[in-house]
Amino acid sequence: MEQLRPLSDANDAYGLAFEALALHLAGRFSQRDALLRRVPGGDPDVDGLVATFGKSSVGHAVERDI
Repeated sequence: MEQLRPLSDANDAYGLAFEALALHLAGRFSQRDALLRRVPGGDPDVDGLVATFGKSSVGHAVERDI
């Protein structure tokens, strides 16, 4: 997570998505959901990953209009 932090701090879509994955694997779901709300849309690969998370996070996929 420390290595991903500079990317997520820079609002890099991939960095945010992979940090969200790390949080998910650590069972830190509320932090994951907060981070996912910051992921910029528009990249089909990142949007697909975020949509997958959305299936297990409360209402997130609906919020992203994917």
